[in-house]
Amino acid sequence: MHSPSPPLAVVPECRIALVDDHAVLRTALASMVYTSVPGYRVVIEAGHGQEFIDQLETGTQVSIVVLDLEMPVMNGYETLAWISVDRPDLRVFVLSFNATPGSYDRSMRAGAQGFLLKNMEHTEFKRARDAIREKGIHRSERAREELQGTSGPAHLDRERAEMLVGLTKRELEFLELTCGPGELTYKEVAERMGLSRLGVQEFRKSLFTKLNVQSKSGLVQLAARWRLLKGS
Repeated sequence: MHSPSPPLAVVPECRIALVDDHAVLRTALASMVYTSVPGYRVVIEAGHGQEFIDQLETGTQVSIVVLDLEMPVMNGYETLAWISVDRPDLRVFVLSFNATPGSYDRSMRAGAQGFLLKNMEHTEFKRARDAIREKGIHRSERAREELQGTSGPAHLDRERAEMLVGLTKRELEFLELTCGPGELTYKEVAERMGLSRLGVQEFRKSLFTKLNVQSKSGLVQLAARWRLLKGS
């Protein structure tokens, strides 16, 4: 007669807050959080630091904060400053599209335990998520290499200019309305631009092909990463 197998160890759930002003990006990040490994759960989604604090102060328990730097109302640096004083138990890793050596250094000095570029691969996000949970810190070699000049400002400006040359004025307008701060639905974009449903599909297909993306969230990430939007 076989002895009963010992019960499986229960891994404590790691509760995550996503703080980013783009709702589409938060959805994409939530998908990354849940993929592959159980034991993670998104419990807070906030569009800026103050909204995150307000939700936290209702008693929601959080272990890790995934934090954007550039947000309205209360940006990532201000949120890091609050966390360092009021909730130093939280582990934070920063995400940024327009990262510079200065933003990296400032974030780490302010108390961030990790720093990632938003054009990261899913595997890099998973490594960061697991490392911060298990070790309390993550150092991204890829982010460090890019910030040391292999994709410095001049290089990025050249690639950005090349990308913009391939887009028409109307495609840029569609991109701005779809991916800008208002995050309009395709129906709202159609109304704003005077397009039919078929017209929207044609613009969408053209941009997906030219920019080599597969989804609206991918379009938002690329537009912000390459500063294709007005004011970025």
